[in-house]
Amino acid sequence: MQMTAASLRDICRRHDLFVTPELNDTLYLGSSGIFKLACLEPYVNLKTIFADNNSLESLEGLPPLPHLTCLYLHQNSLRSLADFPALPSLRVLSLCCNHLTSLSGLEGSNARLETLTLSGNHLAGDLDALATFPGLTTLDLSSNRLDDMDHLLCILRQLPLLRALYLSGNPCVTKAAAYRKRVVGNLPHLAYLDKRPIMPLERATAEAWCGGS
Repeated sequence: MQMTAASLRDICRRHDLFVTPELNDTLYLGSSGIFKLACLEPYVNLKTIFADNNSLESLEGLPPLPHLTCLYLHQNSLRSLADFPALPSLRVLSLCCNHLTSLSGLEGSNARLETLTLSGNHLAGDLDALATFPGLTTLDLSSNRLDDMDHLLCILRQLPLLRALYLSGNPCVTKAAAYRKRVVGNLPHLAYLDKRPIMPLERATAEAWCGGS
């Protein structure tokens, strides 16, 4: 489907939203067959966009919406974040199940991300943009191609508020000796790793193991 002002009004009607763009704070574009974003400039007060399950290959056409807090782009065909706009209010970003190999472009968004989901992409190591989001509390990197545990931990240590981390399904998980102990021992504020919470005894053991290694 080609996004036009008229098609956006039709979508708003179907979801019982306002046909006047600036009156909407939520927009439902999921499973609409969209291959390119367009005509969103009048929707200046949006706080949430659901654009999942489409055919988006880039974010060209997404304007710098000042109030956007949540952006759901999972299950698209995104290969690059080069067109990621400035979204200073963004807190939640879902990019899982795309074709991303790099996070380059995301660092210029000025977003204040707290939750970032990137599972099911092709990320292999270019994660430096993560360090620009010190407010991250939840990060899902599962089922990618991350291979270098040392580099990964170096970046993750720059996220002081990180509480929940998902890394399963990456080569570095199976290759790293004592994977769970190593991650827990290096990230003292982490409370949840993969499918299990981190209990006090496990943390004490992991920190002692890391301290003696």
